[in-house]
Amino acid sequence: MNDRLIKWFVMVALVLALSACAPMQTEPRVTYPIVPAGSHLDMEYPITNRMREVEVQIIRPGTRPVVIVTGMGSRSRTGIEWSATWIDGNGREIQGTSSRFRRATINPGVRFQLEAEAPVESAESVRVRIRQSGNM
Repeated sequence: MNDRLIKWFVMVALVLALSACAPMQTEPRVTYPIVPAGSHLDMEYPITNRMREVEVQIIRPGTRPVVIVTGMGSRSRTGIEWSATWIDGNGREIQGTSSRFRRATINPGVRFQLEAEAPVESAESVRVRIRQSGNM
């Protein structure tokens, strides 16, 4: 009986030791940038090194969709220029004021948010371009 009890304790200890070595997954791994299907995000060098956790979302708060680009600044204060060119269901570009480049500043360690509204209701996807500004 003692041999069986000892074997049982050894097996339980072995199972507990092995289960403690198993990798634990706390959160699913997220790969950035996050961009909706059918949309594009073009970030020119060195902007790719100046931002992290960049995400593009399209929301429809009213009749026309709005693109929201969020992220976190990294490294150094950087002046950027960005534009949003909207695309309809047939894949054609829709020209509007959001297609022009506008300026913003990204600061290290600070979350940023860029927004642009589509010129028409039929816009379905968006192409966002971000580049470093020559002026800061």
